[in-house]
Amino acid sequence: MRETRHTRASIFEHYSNHEYGARLRKLSEVLDRQPKILNLVAAYLIDASVSAVGRIGLSAKSVLCCLLLK
Repeated sequence: MRETRHTRASIFEHYSNHEYGARLRKLSEVLDRQPKILNLVAAYLIDASVSAVGRIGLSAKSVLCCLLLK
């Protein structure tokens, strides 16, 4: 089952000291202030008709960050 957020450290929690690191930090702050966005993404990603098997996968926040960075 996909989680909205992982409680463990993510690739988006440690930012380097350059322009892209600052952008990632700001993106994370905006998403943290807008939990409704993550709920919408999670609702889109989670298919209730599929049984939970295998690996958990990326959290909804990580999927959204990847999409926005792409």
